[in-house]
Amino acid sequence: MRSIACKIIAAVMLATGARAFDATPLMSFFGTPASTFPWTATGNYYTTNYTEGGTNWYEVVWTNSTGTFTPGSAVNAQALVVAGGGGGGYGYGGGGGGGAGGLLAHPGTNLVGGAAYSLSVGAGGRGGFGTDGGEGFRATCSGTNGDNSVFGNMVATGGGGGIAWVGQNTKFPGKDGGSAGGGAFGSVGGTANQGSLSGATGYGNGGGSSTGTANYGAGGGGGASASGANGTTTAGGAGGDGRAWGGNTYAGGGGGGKSSTATPGSGGSGGGGAGGTSTGNPGTRNTGGGGGGGSDNYATGGAGGSGVVRVRWVQ
Repeated sequence: MRSIACKIIAAVMLATGARAFDATPLMSFFGTPASTFPWTATGNYYTTNYTEGGTNWYEVVWTNSTGTFTPGSAVNAQALVVAGGGGGGYGYGGGGGGGAGGLLAHPGTNLVGGAAYSLSVGAGGRGGFGTDGGEGFRATCSGTNGDNSVFGNMVATGGGGGIAWVGQNTKFPGKDGGSAGGGAFGSVGGTANQGSLSGATGYGNGGGSSTGTANYGAGGGGGASASGANGTTTAGGAGGDGRAWGGNTYAGGGGGGKSSTATPGSGGSGGGGAGGTSTGNPGTRNTGGGGGGGSDNYATGGAGGSGVVRVRWVQ
């Protein structure tokens, strides 16, 4: 009888577009065992449970969403907040790789029962694009920064965009961000600005540089665990690697675009997009990976990957 009742409730919800205030019975019907702890949520989320290091975890994951999480009673929960990754730079001479979204990891925050914790998941930045319109125009062709992600008082900072080459006489650094964007040739990488906050440890690193003259590959974007590599005469810089949490790796930097004599840089582990032989590869959605830089034939940079918010507690 309970199985029939659950099916009827699920059918009504799907028909009316309603979202359950207590999501766990519905999620249990679709395959995730119901949590023994009461909670409610809004937004675009799903649930999962798993064992890690001998501990059984129940988890709620939000993607591409704003929403809330309300524990039914006080609970100590771990949280991961990853911002959107920066877009890769436009490929005139090879664009810099986008920096990964900043990553915040909380080892155990005491959530108040009945309090609604607001959250939002940041989108990835746009890849740089344009045509050869002279030095002033190319200054607008860099990737844009990713958007911040938020859970309660924890704010992860969007990744920095990869820079585009803007001519021999004007040198812009990669854009600052949670992890920073890489520089096009003749330019240095940006500076990471993801700090620790509200008891959560912040992770972010700087972008790689490309300080040679023409025909250098662009610098890679920074990742949560490592800085982007510098570009060389033979290759664009690799994106910095991301950081593992709860069985997945997040916040890898985008690879630097190639110049005429170089190969594109690889993306960092954790969703970083590789630099393109033409258009840069995008960062992976829901990881905060940076977009890859475009190549030297006027190619568009890859978009940054969207971020994620994860909250888990012992089951």
